[in-house]
Amino acid sequence: MTSVEVFCSNVKTILAQRSIRIKDLAERVGLSESYLSLVLNGSRKNLNDEYKDRIASCLNMTLSQLYSEGFGTSALTPDPIFVEDPDRKETIRTVDMFLSSTHLDGARPSFYVALAGLSDRDARTVRSFLSAVLTGLSLHDGTSMMSQPSVMSMPEQERRLLAIYSLAGDSAKLEWVRAAADLDSATFDQVTEGLTAASVVNLVDDGAGRRARVTINTVPASSIYTSRKLGDIHLALAAAMLTYSDEGPYFEKAVAEHFLRAGMPAESLDHLQKAARLMELTGLWREAAGAWHQASILCGTLSNINGRSNCLADAAKCLCAAGEFVEANEFGSYACRLIEEFGEPRSIGYVCIMMGNMLLQHDLGAAIDWYRRGLRTAPLDDPAHGILLGNLASTLLEAGKLDEAENTLKEARRWSVGRDSTEIGSLNVKIPMGLGLIEYQRRNWKLARTHFEDALAQSGSNKSHSVTAWHNLGMLMYRDDNTKMAREYLTKAQDTYWQLGAKVYWAYAAIELAKVALREGDLDEPAGHINAAEPFLEEKSVLAKGWVRLIRACVDRGQRRPNQAIGNGRKAVDIFQRENAERELAVTALWLSSLYQESGDSQQATFLERRAFQIYEKKHWDIRELHRERSLLEPEAR
Repeated sequence: MTSVEVFCSNVKTILAQRSIRIKDLAERVGLSESYLSLVLNGSRKNLNDEYKDRIASCLNMTLSQLYSEGFGTSALTPDPIFVEDPDRKETIRTVDMFLSSTHLDGARPSFYVALAGLSDRDARTVRSFLSAVLTGLSLHDGTSMMSQPSVMSMPEQERRLLAIYSLAGDSAKLEWVRAAADLDSATFDQVTEGLTAASVVNLVDDGAGRRARVTINTVPASSIYTSRKLGDIHLALAAAMLTYSDEGPYFEKAVAEHFLRAGMPAESLDHLQKAARLMELTGLWREAAGAWHQASILCGTLSNINGRSNCLADAAKCLCAAGEFVEANEFGSYACRLIEEFGEPRSIGYVCIMMGNMLLQHDLGAAIDWYRRGLRTAPLDDPAHGILLGNLASTLLEAGKLDEAENTLKEARRWSVGRDSTEIGSLNVKIPMGLGLIEYQRRNWKLARTHFEDALAQSGSNKSHSVTAWHNLGMLMYRDDNTKMAREYLTKAQDTYWQLGAKVYWAYAAIELAKVALREGDLDEPAGHINAAEPFLEEKSVLAKGWVRLIRACVDRGQRRPNQAIGNGRKAVDIFQRENAERELAVTALWLSSLYQESGDSQQATFLERRAFQIYEKKHWDIRELHRERSLLEPEAR
């Protein structure tokens, strides 16, 4: 080893032995955690003498000690300068217990060096893994039916087959054990009968006639053979399993485990990733996240930093699907740190896009943060920059941040100038669509229509882009009392939504068509539209459900059912009030006021009318807009 490598190895050993994190040492000596990590892991060589002196001082060591090749755990001073990290201390205790239990005390310095280079999360994973191994060892030791001496006195064939059965574990196919044993059929059956007669192995037929499940109750195989021979057995089992293959994620995970224990991490990684993908397909999100995290650690052992960050990103995706959003954020952030330190910085933008898209349905604020984080990293010449701008603008708009959304869309427009269609993607449609929605909410109807027509022109023959423009133009035409054009646009949108399988948006278009029919004076068609729409509305479609109630109330009123009309109207008021939908609440209250007036309840009528006006006055909205919105709930005067 070079002198620098010796220095770094000794520092890492001390950090692990004293349960000190690299970030804590970095803060003390005035370096960034990422830079010190690169130095200690050999990626950077240029650490000047001043920082080496600071490190030695913080660790209460001399430089000569840190450069000593004969340095070991016995040379460490017992008094660290600063407080141990409790979490790391617990990990060290687990490692020490594992080394003592497996008689591997001589490997302690190597374990410490490796542990010092792990992140806090990976260190906890190692601790959890070693704890599980220790638990398994104690269970074997406490329930073994045969002592080690009696096993060692067995003939070699019996001993080896016993080890194969033990390593194959529960739920293994008998064919796997047979193939791994490499014995002729008669000898295999004879030795197996001897082991079952001695109650060492139990074979349980699962009733299918082709699979036998293996249960073991004996001393662990590690007490029978050396680690090298055990590795050969694991490799033989992996080969046997692939020859007589099974299906499902747990089969792939078992193959990965055998390859790993055979000392073949690359092959193990391949099957572990297959297991993770299969777990995703079957909705085992938590288990898939765990498999991806294990795969990320394997990538680390193979010095595949890009693969490691990708696996961490996949783990984050699965955690989002499992509803574990806090943990997903941690995994996503860790993946970005790895890419930034060791990988291709451009990739960070795509991780941020993925994280933002996954969190979008659950936490708009978190999604916005991820898109902004990506924009700070993604270079201007990277197509990811445009995607991030478009996604950020859409999310800001959904969150009601109109000014921020408008500024982002204008930035996106400046970014897109001079770029070809492959770089811009759908941004040329998203920009005018977003600007149109902003003006729609600001009640700037003319400018909103201009933007929507621009979006329609930009979408060309792409129906998935055109459909939103048709829908929005239909709503504008309805408001302008052009019911013919409104119906034409909304019908186009509804038909396209159905073709695209977007059933909930099909339902939203149906509700808009119900409004158009109501304005035209038809009372039967609106009821048909909302009855068809209701089964496709989702839990989040709260405002749409409020409009369903209000349209029912309008139909009831037209068909002279005042009590039902008041009941549905009040339910609409409750929904809009809970959702803080003030414009919808005001127009419903004003409409309901007139209904109470007709029924002779002037007190309720006055209360609701005052409430409607107060909402508009408080927001400084144009009161003429309120009267206009109210008039659209009545048949158009002919």
